[in-house]
Amino acid sequence: ILNRANEHEWFLNDFKILELAGTDHAPKAGAMVFWDTRRHLCTLLFHDLPPLGPSELYQLWFMVGGSVMRSEPFWPATSGPTMLQVPLPAAKSSVESAMVTVEVAREMPQPTGAPVLQGKF
Repeated sequence: ILNRANEHEWFLNDFKILELAGTDHAPKAGAMVFWDTRRHLCTLLFHDLPPLGPSELYQLWFMVGGSVMRSEPFWPATSGPTMLQVPLPAAKSSVESAMVTVEVAREMPQPTGAPVLQGKF
């Protein structure tokens, strides 16, 4: 039983659980962020994201050292929650926050759409 307790403690020590809250543009939307500090990955579970237009996408951004860093684009599931797993930026120890915006093009260096989700790390 002690070994099993140690395994759970190890697991819990390696994860941070955070929340991204909906903004005025998507007040019912939200996301849980599971930050694996050992493998430097974030798994995000999104819910209640508004539908997108035909040429739109959701874009995940991280704030690192006062600068915005683009992460991954994604499209919501047609029903139920949407899951996304992304690596953290190289400067992972200084990730301050995350946000999701609606964008009309991939590879934008900075957000152009309004944030629909935001949260501090």
